[in-house]
Order: sequence, then structure tokens, then C-alpha cells
Amino acid sequence: MNKHSSILWLMIQSSFSKIMALLAGISAVQLALFVLAFQQLSVAEYSLEQTLVQGQAARVAAVGFLGVTWLLTRTGNQKGGQIGYTLQRLAVSEREVFWWQALYNGGCYLILWVAQVLTMLGLGVLYTKMADPAMVTSQTILLACYRSRYLSSLLPLARMGRWLRLLVMLVGLALSSAHYPFAKRRGKPGNELILMAAWTVFTFIEYTSPYGTYYSVGANSLLGGPWFITSVSVLVITVVLWQVLRRGADHDEV
Repeated sequence: MNKHSSILWLMIQSSFSKIMALLAGISAVQLALFVLAFQQLSVAEYSLEQTLVQGQAARVAAVGFLGVTWLLTRTGNQKGGQIGYTLQRLAVSEREVFWWQALYNGGCYLILWVAQVLTMLGLGVLYTKMADPAMVTSQTILLACYRSRYLSSLLPLARMGRWLRLLVMLVGLALSSAHYPFAKRRGKPGNELILMAAWTVFTFIEYTSPYGTYYSVGANSLLGGPWFITSVSVLVITVVLWQVLRRGADHDEV
């Protein structure tokens, strides 16, 4: 095994099993809360997207996202420790570690997205089996993907601007989460990840009214719009790459 594959294997060993367990737990919690919300609400009055809101699906997903991000940033954020010493023995440069960690982190965020898409589709199918037939049509799940803020952000369907936002956010999260330990090893805060994580939660979260429906206030609609978030992500990507690629950033091995 060469040193580059050793870096990737070290990342996998440090967090992959924990991330998989976390994703399974998040899906289980979403299922339990969805069923509970369905039982508490009037089936004649509440649609699939409203049941998802009452079941706190987006908020539970936000907790899972932050948990995944925390696990990813734990790898190599200090020079000391077992992981730090292992990287030192490999004699790899800081930039090499950064690029491999960005690749690994991006893959984990992609798995998180796939897990949530499958979970939400599964809850949609479950709803069609549990709900009053009068509330269910062949378009129930499709319409929910347009009406629900969380679903429309998670699975934009024909909204190309939101697909672009998803892609750029994925790249931004991968790079900023890899840059966080890169910065920590230099005694810097790594605020780029904090910004990306905050905007990601802000983009996908839903706001619940006292009547159980979700709404989006004017400022949230503007700041959560696909082009604004895309611009923020591009800015973060630019700053991270500048800090990693600038002269002197790779002056030491890990």
C-alpha cells in the first residue's frame, strides 16, 4: 500500500463506521417521528409535506449533517495524537493530506445526501400506504418535492439552479471540512467550514407555523435562494483554495 492510499485508508478507519452508524440512527429517528406525527395529526387535513414538517425531518437531518461534519473534522486536526503521528511517518505533504481528505469528505457528504433522499422517498411511500386514499394520488410524492422546502432543496427535480447549488455546496463542504484540520494544525480557526455548515443548515431547514404548515419569510427566501447560496459557496471555495495553494502554505510535512 503506497502512502497516498494509506492516507485515504486512515481517513476511512477514523470515521467511516461512525458516520454510517450515525446515518442509520438519523433515518431511524426520522421514521419514528414521522409515524408519531402522522398518528397525532388529522389525516384528512395534513399532506405528506406537512407531516414531514411536523415530524421534524429537516431538523433531524440538520443534526445528522452537523454530526457528520464534526466526525470528519476530528481527523488530523492536531499534530499530536495517533493520527498525527501516523501521517508524520508517511512523510506526506500538507497539500496531499488536504486533497485526499477533501475527496474522502466529499464522498461522505454524498453518502449523507443519498441516505436522506432514500429515507424521504421511503417515508413518502409509507405515507401513501398509511394515509386516507382520498389524500393520495399518483403525484403525491412528486408534488411534495415541490411544496416542501426540505424536499425541494434535497431533490430539486427540474430546478436546475438548485442542482447547481447542491453541486457547489458539496464541493464547498468537502474543501472547507478538509481545510479545517489543515488550518487547526497551524493554529488558525478554520472559519470557512463554520460559514458553510451554517448556510447549509439555513438552506435546508423548514420553519413551522403554529398551524403545522411550513413557511418562508422574505429574508429567508432571498438568502436561501439558489444563486445566493451558490455565490457564498464559490466564495468559500475560492478562499480555501487560496489559503491551501498560496506560497508557503505547504512548507512543512504533516
